[in-house]
Amino acid sequence: MMELAIALDKANRVNFIWVVRPPLGFVINMEFRAEGFVQRVFEDQNRGLIVPKWAPQVEILAHKSVGAFLTHCGWSLVLESLENGVPLLGWPIAAEQFYDAKFLEQDVGVCVEVARGNNSQVKHDDILEKIEVVMGINEKGNEIRRKT
Repeated sequence: MMELAIALDKANRVNFIWVVRPPLGFVINMEFRAEGFVQRVFEDQNRGLIVPKWAPQVEILAHKSVGAFLTHCGWSLVLESLENGVPLLGWPIAAEQFYDAKFLEQDVGVCVEVARGNNSQVKHDDILEKIEVVMGINEKGNEIRRKT
């Protein structure tokens, strides 16, 4: 989660809502944040929101300002996202999610896979690059946005 926080911090032109829903019994203490993250992103730049509990994902996905959705690639939220024209950043965790992410990226062309599984050792620069792709900062991103 620290690498994701650093990537969001570096993604200067990207506003975000980050819904952090920990596993049952796990308490979020915000240790995953990069040093100065809150000051820079929330107070100085006013471009982010962390929600440490449940959030109305379907309503969020339906909002016209949503540019991408980081998802585990569970099929119901994939459909909600695509119904609303929102490209996907895939981070499959278990079961069929791995197949869904591969299918959505390679066959449908509406997803960029960020990492695989809970124990992925993904670096913030890789996450940032994929955020920028999905947000349409290059030709591949424009094609993904067109397909959604």
